[in-house]
Amino acid sequence: MTSLKNLVPAGVVTGEHVTTLLHYAKQNNFAYPAVNVVGTNSIISTLEAARACQSPVIVQLSNGGAAFFFSAKV
Repeated sequence: MTSLKNLVPAGVVTGEHVTTLLHYAKQNNFAYPAVNVVGTNSIISTLEAARACQSPVIVQLSNGGAAFFFSAKV
């Protein structure tokens, strides 16, 4: 089995790399966790946990949560 580290670079992924991650999970019968975050503390905790497990993670925000989070940062 090919390691994800050889397929997709570390960091935020978009485009074809997302497709690669999803196909890899489907071929190997698993799913990535999606964590609904509500602020910077939960985002940082989610990313730290993913790093400790050396696993991709989906950071999820609701529409309202995203609008609040990003408007508060501007």
